[in-house]
Amino acid sequence: MFIINGITNFLSVAPDSFAPLKHTSAINLIFWLALSLFFLENSLIMLVQYGLQGISKFIPIDLTGGVVATINQFFMTCGFPLKFAYLFKPFSSFLYTFIYIIIVSIGFCTSTTNGILSFFTDKQIKF
Repeated sequence: MFIINGITNFLSVAPDSFAPLKHTSAINLIFWLALSLFFLENSLIMLVQYGLQGISKFIPIDLTGGVVATINQFFMTCGFPLKFAYLFKPFSSFLYTFIYIIIVSIGFCTSTTNGILSFFTDKQIKF
């Protein structure tokens, strides 16, 4: 019975509130957040690679590496901050919108700049 209770405590997240989380629930919440961002990023990269593979028949330039690096940099810059910005949404939709716009604009500028730099050189801007 101890093993089953341990597995239940490790795999359960209290859905009603974020404040009284147990240690295992907080670790579990962070784990599933990271796993969901990983799956979202990789599925987006796979869709873009599939689309660019069809376009590469008509365009002789290989854009796959730069686009994948740009998507990866965008998720590294914005992934977790956007998920934590959701915590502001119940309290103030204006503050949430303001923070969301700032995070997305920083991520877009960083990923676009790194995409252009990686196309011409091997260097990137690190945040």
